[in-house]
Amino acid sequence: MGASWKTTVSAAVSAGASFVLFASQPPFAIHFPAWVAALAMFAMVGGLASLGINAKDSNVTGGTVVQPGIPVAPVPAAAAAAAPTPAVQPAVKPPVSGWGAR
Repeated sequence: MGASWKTTVSAAVSAGASFVLFASQPPFAIHFPAWVAALAMFAMVGGLASLGINAKDSNVTGGTVVQPGIPVAPVPAAAAAAAPTPAVQPAVKPPVSGWGAR
C-alpha cells in the first residue's frame, strides 16, 4: 500500500458502508440486520471524516516534502531581485457621515 494507506482504508470503509446503505434500498432491497445498517451509517460518517482528515497531509501537500517525479524549479536570483516590492500604504478611515457622524 505505500504512503497513502490511511486514505485507502478510509475510502474502502466508506465504500463498504455505502454498499450496505444503498443495497438495502429499493430496487435492490437486500435485507441486512438492523445492527449492520446502523453500523454502516456510523462507518459512512467516520470513513468520510477520516478520508477528509487524512487526505490533507500537511507535510506532503503543504509543500515541505519534495514529491518523487515532480521537478522543483528554483527561482533565479536575478528574477527574485528584479521583482518589485509592493508599496505599503497606511490605512485611511473613510469619513463618517449620516447617523454615525460625531
